[in-house]
Amino acid sequence: MNIEHFTEKSREAVSSAAHIAREHNQVEVEHPLAALLVTSR
Repeated sequence: MNIEHFTEKSREAVSSAAHIAREHNQVEVEHPLAALLVTSR
């Protein structure tokens, strides 16, 4: 996955999802979904 090919909003969502996952010490489906919902505002 080359993040350089992503749009700015997509990169923000991936970054946010990674941050959420680090807080919970695991990656779940909800993390990218929550990130997308937050960045869509």
